Amino acid sequence: MAWGWQDSSLSSSLSNSQMTYERFNVGVVVIHYSCDRCQRSIDSRDEFRYIVRMEVKAALDAGVADESDADRDHLMEIHEILELAEDLENDLVDEDVYKQLRYDFCPECYREFLKNPMAREKPVECNFSKN
Repeated sequence: MAWGWQDSSLSSSLSNSQMTYERFNVGVVVIHYSCDRCQRSIDSRDEFRYIVRMEVKAALDAGVADESDADRDHLMEIHEILELAEDLENDLVDEDVYKQLRYDFCPECYREFLKNPMAREKPVECNFSKN
Protein backbone atom coordinates (compact mmCIF):
# COMPACT_ATOMS: atom_id res chain seq x y z
CA MET A 1 0.00 0.00 0.00
CA ALA A 2 1.41 3.39 -0.97
CA TRP A 3 0.92 6.48 1.07
CA GLY A 4 2.17 10.02 0.66
CA TRP A 5 2.43 13.34 2.38
CA GLN A 6 3.46 16.90 1.71
CA ASP A 7 5.69 18.51 4.28
CA SER A 8 6.89 22.06 3.75
CA SER A 9 9.27 21.78 6.72
CA LEU A 10 11.34 19.27 4.74
CA SER A 11 11.85 21.64 1.83
CA SER A 12 14.69 24.12 1.96
CA SER A 13 13.82 27.51 3.37
CA LEU A 14 15.75 28.92 0.41
CA SER A 15 13.37 27.40 -2.08
CA ASN A 16 9.84 28.09 -3.11
CA SER A 17 9.69 24.58 -4.55
CA GLN A 18 6.84 22.34 -3.66
CA MET A 19 7.96 18.79 -3.06
CA THR A 20 5.71 15.82 -2.42
CA TYR A 21 7.07 12.75 -0.70
CA GLU A 22 5.68 9.27 -1.21
CA ARG A 23 6.76 6.28 0.84
CA PHE A 24 6.11 2.75 -0.38
CA ASN A 25 6.07 -0.57 1.52
CA VAL A 26 9.75 -1.18 0.74
CA GLY A 27 10.70 2.09 2.45
CA VAL A 28 11.71 3.92 -0.73
CA VAL A 29 10.93 7.62 -0.76
CA VAL A 30 10.18 9.21 -4.12
CA ILE A 31 10.33 12.99 -4.34
CA HIS A 32 8.03 14.78 -6.76
CA TYR A 33 8.99 18.31 -7.75
CA SER A 34 6.93 21.11 -9.24
CA CYS A 35 8.10 24.06 -11.30
CA ASP A 36 8.29 27.27 -9.29
CA ARG A 37 7.25 29.30 -12.34
CA CYS A 38 4.32 27.41 -13.89
CA GLN A 39 3.54 25.03 -10.97
CA ARG A 40 3.61 22.02 -13.33
CA SER A 41 4.72 18.71 -11.84
CA ILE A 42 8.23 17.71 -12.93
CA ASP A 43 8.93 14.00 -13.36
CA SER A 44 12.70 13.86 -12.93
CA ARG A 45 12.77 10.33 -14.37
CA ASP A 46 11.51 11.56 -17.77
CA GLU A 47 12.79 15.15 -18.04
CA PHE A 48 15.40 17.49 -16.68
CA ARG A 49 14.69 19.61 -13.64
CA TYR A 50 16.69 22.83 -13.62
CA ILE A 51 17.82 24.44 -10.39
CA VAL A 52 18.42 28.18 -10.44
CA ARG A 53 20.28 29.61 -7.47
CA MET A 54 20.67 33.31 -6.86
CA GLU A 55 22.74 35.09 -4.31
CA VAL A 56 21.99 38.74 -3.68
CA LYS A 57 24.27 40.78 -1.44
CA ALA A 58 24.81 44.42 -0.71
CA ALA A 59 27.82 45.92 -2.45
CA LEU A 60 30.04 47.48 0.17
CA ASP A 61 32.18 49.96 -1.70
CA ALA A 62 35.50 50.84 -0.10
CA GLY A 63 36.03 54.42 0.97
CA VAL A 64 39.00 56.59 0.14
CA ALA A 65 42.26 54.94 1.22
CA ASP A 66 44.62 56.77 3.51
CA GLU A 67 48.23 56.10 4.50
CA SER A 68 47.29 53.84 7.44
CA ASP A 69 45.58 51.40 5.02
CA ALA A 70 48.97 50.34 3.66
CA ASP A 71 49.80 48.60 6.94
CA ARG A 72 46.44 46.80 7.29
CA ASP A 73 46.02 43.11 6.53
CA HIS A 74 42.77 43.26 4.54
CA LEU A 75 42.64 39.51 3.91
CA MET A 76 42.85 38.82 7.65
CA GLU A 77 40.07 41.33 8.32
CA ILE A 78 37.85 39.69 5.69
CA HIS A 79 38.60 36.25 7.16
CA GLU A 80 37.63 37.44 10.65
CA ILE A 81 34.40 38.97 9.36
CA LEU A 82 33.49 35.73 7.55
CA GLU A 83 34.18 33.65 10.66
CA LEU A 84 32.00 35.98 12.73
CA ALA A 85 29.21 35.79 10.14
CA GLU A 86 29.29 31.96 10.23
CA ASP A 87 28.80 32.03 14.00
CA LEU A 88 25.77 34.31 13.82
CA GLU A 89 22.31 32.98 13.12
CA ASN A 90 21.15 33.51 9.52
CA ASP A 91 18.06 35.27 10.86
CA LEU A 92 20.27 38.08 12.16
CA VAL A 93 21.38 38.98 8.64
CA ASP A 94 18.84 41.35 7.15
CA GLU A 95 17.45 40.62 3.67
CA ASP A 96 18.67 44.06 2.64
CA VAL A 97 22.24 42.81 3.13
CA TYR A 98 22.16 39.19 1.99
CA LYS A 99 19.64 36.80 0.45
CA GLN A 100 19.91 33.36 -1.17
CA LEU A 101 17.18 32.12 -3.49
CA ARG A 102 16.64 28.71 -5.09
CA TYR A 103 14.09 27.75 -7.73
CA ASP A 104 13.20 24.55 -9.58
CA PHE A 105 12.23 25.02 -13.24
CA CYS A 106 10.76 22.68 -15.82
CA PRO A 107 12.56 22.67 -19.21
CA GLU A 108 10.14 25.16 -20.80
CA CYS A 109 10.33 27.67 -17.96
CA TYR A 110 14.11 27.28 -17.83
CA ARG A 111 14.37 28.28 -21.51
CA GLU A 112 12.04 31.24 -20.93
CA PHE A 113 14.09 32.30 -17.91
CA LEU A 114 17.31 32.24 -19.96
CA LYS A 115 15.72 34.47 -22.62
CA ASN A 116 14.89 37.16 -20.07
CA PRO A 117 16.55 36.50 -16.67
CA MET A 118 16.03 40.07 -15.48
CA ALA A 119 12.28 39.86 -16.26
CA ARG A 120 12.39 43.12 -18.18
CA GLU A 121 9.38 44.02 -20.23
CA LYS A 122 10.02 43.28 -23.86
CA PRO A 123 9.55 46.19 -26.24
CA VAL A 124 6.52 46.00 -28.46
CA GLU A 125 7.55 45.07 -31.99
CA CYS A 126 6.02 47.08 -34.80
CA ASN A 127 5.93 45.37 -38.16
CA PHE A 128 5.98 48.17 -40.69
CA SER A 129 5.60 47.48 -44.37
CA LYS A 130 8.64 47.93 -46.60
CA ASN A 131 7.20 50.49 -49.03
